[in-house]
Amino acid sequence: MRWLCGLLLLFALSCKKDEPTLPKAEVLKGQSVFVLNEGNFMWGNASLSHINLSTLQIREDVFQAHNQRPVGDVLNSALSVNGQLWLVVNNSQKIERLNETTLQALEPISGLHSPRFAAHVAPGKVYVTDLYANKIHILHDNTGARLGHIAVSGWTEGILVSQGWVWVCNTGADVVYKIDPSEDRIVDSVEVGDNPRSIVADASGKIWVLCEGNIPPQESAGSLWRIDPTNPDTAFALHHAQMSDHPSRLCISPEGNYLYWIKDGVFRMATQQTMLPTGPYIAAEGRLFYGLGISPIHDIFVSDAKDYVQKGKVYRYSADGLSKGSWDAGIIPGGFYFY
Repeated sequence: MRWLCGLLLLFALSCKKDEPTLPKAEVLKGQSVFVLNEGNFMWGNASLSHINLSTLQIREDVFQAHNQRPVGDVLNSALSVNGQLWLVVNNSQKIERLNETTLQALEPISGLHSPRFAAHVAPGKVYVTDLYANKIHILHDNTGARLGHIAVSGWTEGILVSQGWVWVCNTGADVVYKIDPSEDRIVDSVEVGDNPRSIVADASGKIWVLCEGNIPPQESAGSLWRIDPTNPDTAFALHHAQMSDHPSRLCISPEGNYLYWIKDGVFRMATQQTMLPTGPYIAAEGRLFYGLGISPIHDIFVSDAKDYVQKGKVYRYSADGLSKGSWDAGIIPGGFYFY
């Protein structure tokens, strides 16, 4: 009988199919776009896609391909730090650090509660916002070691470094913090609209904050705020018309003169305008626009999350709003990193 068991084992092994090998990415500086696919909450199916703009090819799940393991649960954002690509993986409570060109993983930064966004605020120092920690984490920019924290109350989200200051959105308190990174201290806070989430700076140094508004049962419309860093008390607001208007994903053009955001379609507004645009710059046309990014050469990248279960899609447009192609991406493509 022993020979029969051995024969059956040999037959089983010979019938086993090889697991497909994911192709690795060729990361070319100035020609690479990474798509941050969030994946489904609690499913652990986040992924990183890579678009090669010279060949127009997309590689799926390049983190898995280069490191033989998944990236984790809910890939939220990315940051370039000293030749490293930091991937903020929200529900896995960690930041994965990769070599920017080889995509080989370094030691991850773990135990961060629920990290959201990171910013390189000063030499040697990175701030990380967090959903539940009631603090902004301070990490070493090369090793990821913890250097301390800034105590806050509630959920911190979008973060911006501008003219020597750090600006952070607090979504629960409906304020934007002004932080001195030399002392790791909040020096001011500016009241804005309901649910501030994303933040950018324009060519003149003005700070723009997109407030998404509240969802039902206490629904409120979103709003766009402009803050003068020299006189924060004079913040100027543009309010969306309908309670159901919940804009998201504020971005800015490379020169800092045009704002972009999603509200069904992609909207665009010059920073000198004093009224919100009446219609989209790029119409959604039945697609579920979810992620948005403006490349260094002015191309507009927007993602379609579809039904949040099947794989999504990425669309590329010129600065004039003309289509330049599309790619199939991972599940819930939510952000972009241009290398």
